[in-house]
This record gives sequence, structure tokens and C-alpha cells, in this order.
Amino acid sequence: MGELGAELKQVWAAQETHYKKVGNRREAQDRALQEHLPHLREELADCLAYLLKLASYTGIDLEEAYLEKMRTNVGRNWG
Repeated sequence: MGELGAELKQVWAAQETHYKKVGNRREAQDRALQEHLPHLREELADCLAYLLKLASYTGIDLEEAYLEKMRTNVGRNWG
């Protein structure tokens, strides 16, 4: 998870650098993501693997937990 955080920090820094050059947040974000996509993809896959292993070790049905949480969120007041 720490490595994912470090990679995201690099993406955000690159986004700011691009923004100073192009003056458009969306374009700056797109450029930064394209530059970092291979590493970001790797780190997200690592996080998913750890999450699935943890769910397995603890006996948590991750699909059911997700569906339950989404049902809760539907009725949630976000304001």
C-alpha cells in the first residue's frame, strides 16, 4: 500500500508540472496518468492481490461485503 501511495504522489507531482505547462487540469491529469500508467497498474494489482489474500485468510466473502456496503451507501446522506 505504501508503494501505491508513493506512485500516486508521483502522478500528482507530474500532474502539477504538466498543468504549469498546458494550463488545463484535465489534460495535465491525462498526461501524468499516461506517464505513470505501467507502474500504477502494477501497484494496484499488488494491492488487489493483498486484499484478496486478506479476505481469504479472514473468511470474509468480499463480494458479499461489497454488495452490502453499496446497499448501505445508496441510502446514505453524503452531505
